[in-house]
Amino acid sequence: MWWPAAAVTAIAIVGTMVANRAPVAHGVYVPAACGVLAGAVVLAIRRSWPRAAVVAVGVAMAVFAAHRAMVVWAAAQQAERLSVVDLATEDPPSVPPPYMAVRGVVRGGMRLSEYDVPPGEVPDQSAPPEAVVAVMTPTADATQRTRGTVILVRLAPTEIGPDDAVRTVRGKVTEAPAAARDVLVHIDGTPAEDLHVLLVDTLDMPRPEASLGAWVLAALGLGLALVAARGPGEGRRRASPPA
Repeated sequence: MWWPAAAVTAIAIVGTMVANRAPVAHGVYVPAACGVLAGAVVLAIRRSWPRAAVVAVGVAMAVFAAHRAMVVWAAAQQAERLSVVDLATEDPPSVPPPYMAVRGVVRGGMRLSEYDVPPGEVPDQSAPPEAVVAVMTPTADATQRTRGTVILVRLAPTEIGPDDAVRTVRGKVTEAPAAARDVLVHIDGTPAEDLHVLLVDTLDMPRPEASLGAWVLAALGLGLALVAARGPGEGRRRASPPA
């Protein structure tokens, strides 16, 4: 009997499609509902609570993981198509999006180094930092603006480059940490806390390959559900009786 496995597969596929259209807050409820439905179908056919439970868990895991994989993939594709904010001609939006592409000059001489050290310990500044936070200005000759938004960029130390190179960076946008803001941002005597300072983190960008693990988990969940949905002995080669 092949159709229980087909029903389980259909529930997983439709559930993933529904989860992708549902609000983020419902991201757990849809997989759970799909698992319960698939488990109920198998229970009605196989009359086995253990099999139904395994199917429910497998389908819920498959739908949840597939949904997460598609969310990460879509975010990565959207991040690659971001419209660029050129600091030489425009200010960043007052309400920034989650990810932003900014064009300007990363000032390597105006930067802080980040070291990954336990709390209370002093970093070894002879070692290369984990990341650097630098100021981005419209051009190599421009000073930081007294109006609008100040941009800080977090990137790998090897990506600093020359101070006069205009470049485009993409990253996750957050409010700049107070430590970086207080040290790096000084504009016409204006207190740093009175300025709108954003951090564009180029090291925190969604990438398509990040969805691979979720796809593997989805495949494992669906495979587990399909194995449990099969009846005892189904799919095995039966020995032919002796002649």
